[in-house]
Amino acid sequence: MLKGDYQYHGGPMPTSPAAVVDERSSGELDISVVIPCLNEVRTVGACVSAALQGIHESGLDGEVIVADNGSTDGSRKSAEDAGARVVPVARRGYGAALEAGFQAARGNLLVMGDADMSYDFKEIPKFVGEQKRTKADIVMGDRLGGKIDKGAMPWTHRWIGNPLISLTIRRLFRVPVNDCYCGLRMLTKDAHKRLRLNASSMEYALEMVVQGALLGLKFAQVPITLHVDGRDRAPHLRTVRDGYRSFRFLFQHASITTFIIPGLIAAIAGMALLARAAWIESHGSSSPVGAGAGAALLVIGWQLAVFGVIARVFVAGFLSGEPDSPLRGFFRFAQLEGTVAGAAVLQFAALILLLGFRSSTVLVDLGLAMSVIAVGSFVGAFVVSLIGRSMPEQRFADTAPPPIAQAAHAMSDADPTTGQNIDHSLATQYAIAHAPAYNAWLADSLRGAWEGSERVLDVGCSIGNVTQVIADELAKRGKGKAVVVGVEIIPEAAEKFHEKFANRSDMAVVCADIMAPAPQLDEHGPFDSALSFNVLEHIEDDVAALKAIASRLRPGGRIGLLVPGGGDRLYGTLDSLDRHYRRYTPARLRMRLEAAGFEVMEIRPVNALGAVFWFIKGRVIRSQKFHVSEVKTFDRMVPALKMLDSVIGPPFGQSLAAVARLREDSAGRNVAHAAAPAAEPAAAPAR
Repeated sequence: MLKGDYQYHGGPMPTSPAAVVDERSSGELDISVVIPCLNEVRTVGACVSAALQGIHESGLDGEVIVADNGSTDGSRKSAEDAGARVVPVARRGYGAALEAGFQAARGNLLVMGDADMSYDFKEIPKFVGEQKRTKADIVMGDRLGGKIDKGAMPWTHRWIGNPLISLTIRRLFRVPVNDCYCGLRMLTKDAHKRLRLNASSMEYALEMVVQGALLGLKFAQVPITLHVDGRDRAPHLRTVRDGYRSFRFLFQHASITTFIIPGLIAAIAGMALLARAAWIESHGSSSPVGAGAGAALLVIGWQLAVFGVIARVFVAGFLSGEPDSPLRGFFRFAQLEGTVAGAAVLQFAALILLLGFRSSTVLVDLGLAMSVIAVGSFVGAFVVSLIGRSMPEQRFADTAPPPIAQAAHAMSDADPTTGQNIDHSLATQYAIAHAPAYNAWLADSLRGAWEGSERVLDVGCSIGNVTQVIADELAKRGKGKAVVVGVEIIPEAAEKFHEKFANRSDMAVVCADIMAPAPQLDEHGPFDSALSFNVLEHIEDDVAALKAIASRLRPGGRIGLLVPGGGDRLYGTLDSLDRHYRRYTPARLRMRLEAAGFEVMEIRPVNALGAVFWFIKGRVIRSQKFHVSEVKTFDRMVPALKMLDSVIGPPFGQSLAAVARLREDSAGRNVAHAAAPAAEPAAAPAR
């Protein structure tokens, strides 16, 4: 930062900002201020100093954390010089940076604010006072009810975007906030623990409000001032893109009544128009426009209702949502068989109107509308049923379907020593060795777990395709002492690994079962992080495997998992061929990680288009093998697939990428160590 270029709004900066920071290197503080940063060297130092002054004026002990999202302009040094603790964040995005900062924070109160000087951190005492007065879980800043300096906010945001999104939130979720996108806000540490914040981009701010409302958290707000920012470049915000994502997020999580009530209104209006057209026709006149409009409104109303049901079932099942009361009520009386029977009756009635009353325009239009609704209801019922019954938690169905792995696809024969289909496993890994872009994508998907580590454990490393990528990345980033150790149960794969990388001092392999005693592996530990790429699904007792991995991590170590996604609905012949015991949903994976003593930081779908191809190949075509040519073709598609994921979300994926942190007890021991004995070897060990 260029000292003297800027002065923080509202007064001089503290001369000794470090004095307000608790000198202890560990333990709790009163407050933590988290500032996300990406190339903000001109302003981040001033923001840190002002935040420290705000903490001091609140009479609290605290810290300032700058969550750096990969700055290359000297922002890190500027922040550290001003008195902040810098936390590097590999995963790009506003939400990803904030969440990493919150995870690293030691304060019982958490404040977030931008690094561009648009927010006055000396207003922190307002938030502290309001939280003490109201005992609120989340205290929001209110720019619209406070003051906005001239030029500080585009008119489209001030008068259209922000008010409209805030109004939508108030109506859909009954949250008393006027400024849902205000970047200066406070929440308690307990509230943050209850929230399951996964959004990596600007939707993070909305996710906090929406999840807080669904959890029944208490909100308060204080008026603040928004200043013109100190940037010398364009802001990271993109109006159209982020506005679309905001509304997409809100309606994904809205109650089913949000869709059904407008649908009912449209259907009633359509029936009224049809009735009026019928009355006119009965008096010798015709009203073709009225009849057509009525039939169209009837179909539109039905579409809204069906879309609401499908959207809520999908969100509750695969986006870590929960069924709302109206949705549960709907499933108490709506069953597949009844809906199909009703659709058949409706179609029969439509045919009577179409064939028996062809002289009546109104009845023909009504018959066409009924026919469309009948066919659509038939298809929609099967879609909802498949989604609802594919969830392992069975949130909507009374009885669970038989596991597909046992009922529809018999698992392939296994090697008696390793429990794996060795020939298929090696053939797959040799094929994937020809896919450098895919291997890099796998490594990058779990970057939040391994980046910054000096000792990394790759569980089920096979011949080292991804292990090599991670070792190369750590070496490039200056981690000269970093070592990536692979553990592999198949001797042929471990031998191939050793042959390929015998000359590398930063890579090693141990042929062992992760769930059995392995002194040779323990010599390399404890590990800063552990990774597992498409391994956990091969293990029958996956929780025991996770506990075994946890036992080899240092206190607070991280784990990164890439596992097959889509749940049972994607399980097919390729899964049984590779001896997958299961495919995972976010809820299923979270439950396993938490049972093993981990605190989940992130679970996100990866490769949406791949899920479609996997379904076709494994469930429709029922393919029984991979071809190297297919892998090479897929590798060329990786850039497009990554771009598609970044644009659409994605709401589902062929895989799930999870990053979690090992919980510690009050004595600083790993929860997995303190709470459970060592895991016994399982019948089907890790690949």
